[in-house]
Amino acid sequence: MSSVIINQLILRLLNFATAIRTFLLVFVSLCLSSLCPVKGDDMSYIPAGSYLMGVDTHLPDERPAHSVFISALYCDQHEISLSFWKEVASWARANGYAFDSRVRTAKKGPSYSPAPMEHPMNMVTWYDVVKWCNARTEKEGRTPAYYKDTELTQVYRKGDLDLSNDHVNSFSSGYRLPTEAEWEKASRGGLIGT
Repeated sequence: MSSVIINQLILRLLNFATAIRTFLLVFVSLCLSSLCPVKGDDMSYIPAGSYLMGVDTHLPDERPAHSVFISALYCDQHEISLSFWKEVASWARANGYAFDSRVRTAKKGPSYSPAPMEHPMNMVTWYDVVKWCNARTEKEGRTPAYYKDTELTQVYRKGDLDLSNDHVNSFSSGYRLPTEAEWEKASRGGLIGT
């Protein structure tokens, strides 16, 4: 009996670790509110609608399958490259943002790559990602999504703050991370099923 519980615990921990890894890798699929016009071809429109999220047959944290409604949004089609991250981060530092100096240097693509700086950004914290989203937003003259206060008056630019949903302006024209449900719908590309 105890080995079954230990196995279930291990599976949950592995699933959690995978989810965290996926979240950090996926952060680059930044979302914009559907209230904001898209410029260029680098974003995809994800229409509003319901879809079946989760499954009834896999791990307990994926159960039960349930219907979820997602408002329309835009998502970047590609991961954020090292060079684009660096461009926005340089602007951010010059405009009052601070990123975590303890984070390891991002790993560039392989030396044989024709464009190693165009590989996806990596080795960042959640805190730096949301600050980077705000910086990209302000650099383009949009309204930021993440704030230090629940009144949404102090833009989150420094430190490691554990933000709640009350710290996020979901109706802003700015860039933000997708919710789990938004990411799942966008990543399916309109397909139905698990």
